[in-house]
Amino acid sequence: MKHKLVLLSTLLASLPAMADWNQAYFRGTANDWQAEAMVKVGANHWQITKKFNTGDGTNPPSFKVDRFGDWSENYPLSNYVVDPNKSYEINFYDDTNTVVVHEKLGFDMRDETMYFVFLDRFADGDSSNNTGNNASTYSADKSDFKKYFGGDIKGLLGKLDYLKEMGITAIWITPPVNNVDQLNKDGSAGYHGYWGRDFFQVDEHLGTIEEFRALSTKMEEYGMKLVLDYAPNHSNPNDENEYGALYKNGVFQTDFNGDTKNWYHHNGGVTNWDDYYQVRNHNLFNLSDFDQSNEKTYQYLAEGAKFWIDLGVDAIRIDAIKHMDKSFIQRWTSELYSYAKSKGKPGFYFFGEWMDAGAGATGINGLSVDFANTSGSALLDFGLRNIIEDALIGHHGT
Repeated sequence: MKHKLVLLSTLLASLPAMADWNQAYFRGTANDWQAEAMVKVGANHWQITKKFNTGDGTNPPSFKVDRFGDWSENYPLSNYVVDPNKSYEINFYDDTNTVVVHEKLGFDMRDETMYFVFLDRFADGDSSNNTGNNASTYSADKSDFKKYFGGDIKGLLGKLDYLKEMGITAIWITPPVNNVDQLNKDGSAGYHGYWGRDFFQVDEHLGTIEEFRALSTKMEEYGMKLVLDYAPNHSNPNDENEYGALYKNGVFQTDFNGDTKNWYHHNGGVTNWDDYYQVRNHNLFNLSDFDQSNEKTYQYLAEGAKFWIDLGVDAIRIDAIKHMDKSFIQRWTSELYSYAKSKGKPGFYFFGEWMDAGAGATGINGLSVDFANTSGSALLDFGLRNIIEDALIGHHGT
């Protein structure tokens, strides 16, 4: 746990210990001294995470715990003062009237309760963007699962209170980058977000930059972390639709067939999944495979990620990390970590999707342990995930 203990308040022994209250409230400069419900995390134990910026008026950043929300009992006796521009985990134990505060020294995913949101399938907050630039990509009656259903950023923003009340502290969203506008030959649209065409724009089905910034701002106020799903391995299909067309904030950069400056690999598809060179340097199915060793490609992917960091994201989940060179991930994560730190996000976090990664993996997948320890990015543990799934459906140990 990357925490630092900064306070154990004085036990007020003159007041009787109570038996487990129904609620406790936070009040402080971080929320204009309004009564804000804390989350019950254990018997007699309440908790909230808050970021403190400046104080109010002549008062420095400070807070109290208001047991009933009516100021009849509040702890500590005097306002507890914290440092500006820092986040703190505040704990209140109602059986001893004790307040314990930990400074949050960065974003450790293991501390978070994360909720995955498939943006297009979650909540429709603005029906005016449902058809996007091409009405044929939208399924109005939600019967065609290959098309957009209408979920968007406004829809997620409208559900934040609900998610916060559930105890969610981090939200991982599907890629919000601008995806292809046309349907593939089989009638599929880019509703999932993994067929990017412009990594510097919000997809029009999902909303606007202003709405994305409003989402990240509200999440920061709530002490919630926003995790961006980002796909630096590929853009969109190279054999149909927009044929790997790539833009930078609307300005054309390249496409797969006219790629005279080698933004992409042109090695064909993977035919041998046990060949690690092919896995990293050939097309993943028919997706236009970025050559990250090309400096133009690298800079596009780095600047694209910085664009989203500037919009408020706190972490990046790296799609298809198995299919990229470790040297690229090392350089990319190092540069982005430094950039995020310069923007006031010293605990920026990376984790990647390496299909079938795990401590007991063999063959190519056995390389995942070294990759997780040396690349600059953690990995999702698919081995553990498989064991948990088997146990839940009754297959494990039978």
